[in-house]
Amino acid sequence: MRGDARLLDDKPDMAIMNYDTAIRRRSDFFYYYLQRGRARQETGDYDAAKVDLEQSLEFLPTASAHLMLGEIAARRGNRDEAIAHFRIVAQSEGDAAEQARASLVRLDIDRNPGNYVERRCDPGEGGNLVVSVRNATPLPLRNVVISVAYGQARQLERRLAGTLDPGEIARVDTGLGP
Repeated sequence: MRGDARLLDDKPDMAIMNYDTAIRRRSDFFYYYLQRGRARQETGDYDAAKVDLEQSLEFLPTASAHLMLGEIAARRGNRDEAIAHFRIVAQSEGDAAEQARASLVRLDIDRNPGNYVERRCDPGEGGNLVVSVRNATPLPLRNVVISVAYGQARQLERRLAGTLDPGEIARVDTGLGP
């Protein structure tokens, strides 16, 4: 409890000493490793934080440990590792899941936009093709480009103006028609 209190007081170095003591007394309890990993992450000691968080996962898999490991991996540029951790957390509920979903979108949307932007094609007035896109993420999206391939290697692109807010639908008349 002393370590938790020191973390709340923004004294992670002192909290680490308390968790060290707790681990010496009981080395098989996930929470001490989880919290020491959190404290080490706050001090910027990411290598030691990762070791502690992975140890905590061996005792009990938690969303908190996966979230912090995802943050460490993202900070280090290990995109695939970060995405794997965030996907695990995103399947749960609560604040950690929401944070993981947002982080997952930031890391993965440029590779897999179809996972985050729903799309649909319909005929518009006069028979022209109208493409609708819906932001299925918890974040606003900017610089959304709609690309339509047609015919033999022909392509049409339209950039949406402004921001597409979460849940918002935008429609674009492509001008392609009969």
